[in-house]
Amino acid sequence: MDSINHQLLAACRESVQRQVELISLLAASWNMQPNDVYYNWRSQRTQSGMIAGTAWRYFFHGLECDMSNQQDGRFVRIEFGPGGRADCISSYSVLQFIMTSKAPWGYYPELQAQLADKPAPFDEHSGDYQAIHTLIEPLYAANLIGLADPALLAIQEQALVVTPEGRQTYELPAPYNNPNTHGFWDVMVCQRMVLKQE
Repeated sequence: MDSINHQLLAACRESVQRQVELISLLAASWNMQPNDVYYNWRSQRTQSGMIAGTAWRYFFHGLECDMSNQQDGRFVRIEFGPGGRADCISSYSVLQFIMTSKAPWGYYPELQAQLADKPAPFDEHSGDYQAIHTLIEPLYAANLIGLADPALLAIQEQALVVTPEGRQTYELPAPYNNPNTHGFWDVMVCQRMVLKQE
């Protein structure tokens, strides 16, 4: 593995570390466990706001939560996974982290230079998605990244239905078919990627 891939792997690891730290901070401010945030924000919390006493703004959308530092521009997309875990990644979340990371976190100037699609100053929209996708492929090939839950992915794939109009939907079996259960939400994020333990 060459130097740029080592840097990318380090950035992936730090991205996960920062996701876990920030979801723990948000959970503490909501007086709940970190793994409960994914399941509970829809019914008990607002979609966006500030974490009290910090410069961190949260914004939930879809199956993710964007965390942005309002003072220095650092940005982390929390990719939730089954069980409410907050240690999943995507090419895009890693790209956003790299493009905005700075002290007191790691700083990745070589990766930023290689991934930028516009000149500095960088923000979470400054990176080239195709470039990060190409760069991250060797990590998949080296088996350093895997699926969050392959068993649930098999259930999800079997439940996929394409309507006559070409729309994709899922006809999930019980107990995964109830959106009021954790199982439903776990299936929705089972295909997320995680770093494998060394």
